Amino acid sequence: MSSLRQIGANRANSEHSTGPRTWAGKMCSRRNALRHGLTSRTIIDGLEDAAEYNFFESVILEEYEPRSILEHELVVHLASLLWRLRRATAIETGLFRIQNEIRREMREERLTGSSQSEGRFANGFPLSAAVVGQIPTAQQVA
Repeated sequence: MSSLRQIGANRANSEHSTGPRTWAGKMCSRRNALRHGLTSRTIIDGLEDAAEYNFFESVILEEYEPRSILEHELVVHLASLLWRLRRATAIETGLFRIQNEIRREMREERLTGSSQSEGRFANGFPLSAAVVGQIPTAQQVA
């Protein structure tokens, strides 16, 4: 729970914060919440092609031939869901590809006796530098 003094300080500080002022700053800050795009409703600028999505949506609309506004909205929503399923599959495939590369690198290093990856992986996953320092080495455990 914040004290009245903290609340007052926060309010005073917030008066100095104006957010981004330039067009470039506004374009950058609008993506602050974007992490992976898995739940993005339609396309992700810079990663997906808007024309490709529009074509995909038009094909779905042609297929179902909606006759009412409700049917049209449901078919558009269906197109969005199918697009997101394709995106999820692509993300999953990419993650498995990365994991496979890491495991192959670790296997090659074990076979050659090289220890370049020591401290970089835990259970086959890459670690950040901050986490690496927290994991005890085999010598520290023994």
